[in-house]
Amino acid sequence: MANIKIDSELMLHMMAAEPITSSRRFIAVRDSEHRPLLFSVTSEGQFVAIKSNGQGSNVQVNLGEILGLRAEVHAFVVTQSSNADGTLFIAFATKESANSSHLHVLKPIKPNDLNLSNDVLRSKLLLAVQQPTNARISELHMNPTTNTTPPLLVPVFHDVNGDLQIARIQITSTNWSWERDIAIPELAKSFIALRPGKLALGEGLFVLYKGGNKKPSLLFITTDDPQQTTTVDLGFPADAEPNSMSTFTDGKGFTGLFVAGNGLFLLNPKDCLSSGKIATKISSDPVYHDIENIFIAQAGPTISAWFETEDHSLGYQRATNDGKLVGDPTLLLPAGSNAEFAPIIDPSSTSQILVILDDNNQLSLLEQSIDSQVWTSTPFLVERREKMTQISAFMTHIEINDATKSPLALTSFTLSSSAWVSVLVNGVFRSIPVKGTPVKTDARGIITLVVPSQDMSCYRFTLRDVAGSSHLPSNGVTIDPSSKVAQRLSTIKTADDLKNFTSGNGKRLLDGCTASEQDIKNAAEALGAISNISFTGNNPPANTWHGPSPALTASVLHGSSSASVGGFLGSIIKTVKNALWDSWEWISRQVSKATEWLISKVNDAWNFVVTIAGKAWSFVLDGVNAVVKAAGFIFSKLKVAFDAVVDAFGFVFNWDDIKQTRDSIKVMVNSCFDFGSVFILNNKPTVAKVFDDMEKAILKGLAIDLPDDAKNKKHSSESANADQPEKADASTSAPANVGAYHFEQAKKSSSTLQKASSALSDAFDRIIKPVLQDLSEKTVELTADISKLFSAKDGVSVGEVLKILGAGILKIVIGLVKNIVLGLMEVASDILQAIKAVLDWKVYIDVVTPLLEWLDVPAFSLLDAVSLIFAMPITVLAKTITGKAPARIQSFDYSAMAAGKLDKPSLLAYNELASYLTITYSIFDTISKIVGITIGAVAEPPKALTLGAVLMKIIVQAATFPYDKASAGREWRIAVWSMLGVNEIIKAIALQTGLPVSKLIAATDIFIALSTFTLTQVVHGAEYKVNKSASDHAKTSLSLAESVYTVVAGVAGGYGTIAADPDQKTICAVLVAGSNANSAVVKTSAKVLKKSAE
Repeated sequence: MANIKIDSELMLHMMAAEPITSSRRFIAVRDSEHRPLLFSVTSEGQFVAIKSNGQGSNVQVNLGEILGLRAEVHAFVVTQSSNADGTLFIAFATKESANSSHLHVLKPIKPNDLNLSNDVLRSKLLLAVQQPTNARISELHMNPTTNTTPPLLVPVFHDVNGDLQIARIQITSTNWSWERDIAIPELAKSFIALRPGKLALGEGLFVLYKGGNKKPSLLFITTDDPQQTTTVDLGFPADAEPNSMSTFTDGKGFTGLFVAGNGLFLLNPKDCLSSGKIATKISSDPVYHDIENIFIAQAGPTISAWFETEDHSLGYQRATNDGKLVGDPTLLLPAGSNAEFAPIIDPSSTSQILVILDDNNQLSLLEQSIDSQVWTSTPFLVERREKMTQISAFMTHIEINDATKSPLALTSFTLSSSAWVSVLVNGVFRSIPVKGTPVKTDARGIITLVVPSQDMSCYRFTLRDVAGSSHLPSNGVTIDPSSKVAQRLSTIKTADDLKNFTSGNGKRLLDGCTASEQDIKNAAEALGAISNISFTGNNPPANTWHGPSPALTASVLHGSSSASVGGFLGSIIKTVKNALWDSWEWISRQVSKATEWLISKVNDAWNFVVTIAGKAWSFVLDGVNAVVKAAGFIFSKLKVAFDAVVDAFGFVFNWDDIKQTRDSIKVMVNSCFDFGSVFILNNKPTVAKVFDDMEKAILKGLAIDLPDDAKNKKHSSESANADQPEKADASTSAPANVGAYHFEQAKKSSSTLQKASSALSDAFDRIIKPVLQDLSEKTVELTADISKLFSAKDGVSVGEVLKILGAGILKIVIGLVKNIVLGLMEVASDILQAIKAVLDWKVYIDVVTPLLEWLDVPAFSLLDAVSLIFAMPITVLAKTITGKAPARIQSFDYSAMAAGKLDKPSLLAYNELASYLTITYSIFDTISKIVGITIGAVAEPPKALTLGAVLMKIIVQAATFPYDKASAGREWRIAVWSMLGVNEIIKAIALQTGLPVSKLIAATDIFIALSTFTLTQVVHGAEYKVNKSASDHAKTSLSLAESVYTVVAGVAGGYGTIAADPDQKTICAVLVAGSNANSAVVKTSAKVLKKSAE
């Protein structure tokens, strides 16, 4: 059975994107993944498509420019077939002169065709047999269709005399022609609306108009045969005032109509075959009296008739494609919420998706779950690498290990949701239905879920095995991202609890709140009451509002004004409307207009009741999500900003603390660089002596004198996670892994690093490359035995590794490294320039670079980016373990530390930073090594990621100098530190040459890992001899265990890069992920133990 660690937090999630601003009409269709695909015209008149990038935002494609048509667009139309491919039919008109347009028609295309090359897309443009003359096109209309045959296309235009005319576009597989063989009857030229359609009579046009007697009329005129047109005259009841219409397609492919005006009217296809038929009034709901626009969204038999009122309120009516209504009309957005809208229906789930342009000219995306009926709102974002947008989201970090606690890498599972919802799964946008969809762990055995949310609620998820697997319990594993929010919410019982509730950054939730003491008291009591509602039994039915009024009045818990509850109930009891949660968006956007609210029990179901404009709405509190939605309403009523609610009940990244940690890292690294620069230039004899002393000591025999229990203890994933202190798994929390989530963006960087100087390139060819090649040749014979040893299910001991190694390997490596170091001393100034070039590299990394801009970092380099990536988890871990951010380092004297003369506060801050750096490095090392394993087989890994990993290791080395002259085995600590530092310098030089060196570097990593492991055991032997307490012994044992996991990760990462066998690569990736995860846990344990001892 698998072992699973799950952690979720509500937080503000960063995306390299910005909201889309528009002021023009747009059309929405669905792409191949059923995500919205938008077509619009920019403020400059350019025809564009806005398509999903699959990662939570969108990219804008200038179709007009690609097609070579840059003139201003007068009109456009896009229709999507209801077939499985969702075939698109596109036409648009551009300005030719003040009084004339040119028309452009594309061949039928699939949504994915927008990813084709520009040349191929240009080939999709149909030839025009003849462009119209003196025709300024104002509208384009196209029939719906069920196949790949181009439907009827009708331009509406003004001729040279300004008269309104129509034309028919004849489309073939290669061209189109402008046919003036149809016309609107003279009586109907001042039409209200025009829509193409198809009846048993043929294709044609529906025209809604007011005749000479001002009486509303409707006609259908066929267009198939211009020589023999058929006209059907239709009418409306006397009280009808039709002002908008839209069409739908029935099961036979024929067109029916919904018409709005003083009610909703229906004309089925069969009603339109002969003149004299009167439209049937199918709804008298008052919402239809002020309709400005009606639009049909359809997927097969499922229809939504969307309506917009004169004050820009928006709602919809569910129906079927035979014209039958399903339920009552639902108001979704109140006045002022939208200016333009475009709805679509996901044909796979029949869930609704709505793109709206609000009155502030910003696009938003609303999605409705077909299961819960709840709407969720997120900004509709377009990818902008140079911009950063915060969205509120639940982030869930799931680590899945097998029975031995090794990562289940690249393993398939089924993820389902309590209701249909869109989620970022490991960085890719996916739709998660109730029935579930396949997902896969990454190479580290991790699944990261990011669920955008505009409130405190989130659906529950269930992770299950795929068929044929048995990693999980038979009923799966439940994931409730909002559990921490609900838990924190439940701590509020009294007014004092609410007034004193503070966020993670120390601010009080109600700071600046102007609500009265009575309002705060009522809110606190209500929050306490709803938090105690039990959902252990079956959920109550949705329509519970059917009991007599005494059932309501007798069970009121708390309300907005307890003194007037009785009178309030008496006045609303007859007007209450039981609302399914699809109306919540309408209510929640009008919090300021709500006059009363209460919580009441009706027929064994708790209800949240709100009254607006004298009308009451009741929502069943049927689960945790419903409770937190009601809580969100109460906070809104208290005028608490949503960001403050996220800060209080979610996880807040204190960016000031993170910036200070980033600055501390930079100060320390720059001080180390300055010290190292002087040392390298002036201490060649000292460097030579260090390696000479190591060689002599090895020849005499290494004093590896470990206690038998330490030498022979097996170290595995299971042992790493056994009997660990509380908070030892802090590195597996969701916030601690946000930095790693962003570090993976470095794989997309396309920045180019300046090449090494000719002197350094020459030194690489003469000094470094021969040594790396020598080590590479020795790798194959060594790593086979070691890989078998490391793959043992019961783990590996220090003694087993040492048996394979022996002093001979160590002597070879130290001798070769010595030759490299002394040889490079000749070009020391070039080395310093190379390292400085890496530190100062102006690299662009998605999310990270815009985040630096967002934090007002004036100039940013790779050091800035890596320091920020490090600072995020370091700050989270420090606050988790100690309750406060790491001490700030504003200045640092590295030379004083190396000489043992650094002041105590600076030394403590340095030690604290070092401990967190080593913990978090394990996370990032896994990412970079696995990229090397997976990408290195076919290409050189991205430089931003590989050099970022090198710089991370250099930072760790800078923070872990063995300054304590009294520490056991210090000379060997210096040796280990020196070899690891030299290895990273070698990598920086090799990567800067621009040569394909990843496999050579991998071979060196293997030998450095093995050699430093051996030297580290000398240190451990010395420590065991001088340890005076159980605490000291425990720290050495943890360090010894960590050294085993480090060598396994180092060897597996190198061997996985070199190995050609995909199975071997997979095994190595699992070993890297598991070993580094174990290393992080062990190092966190050591930090927790040290904190406990202080």
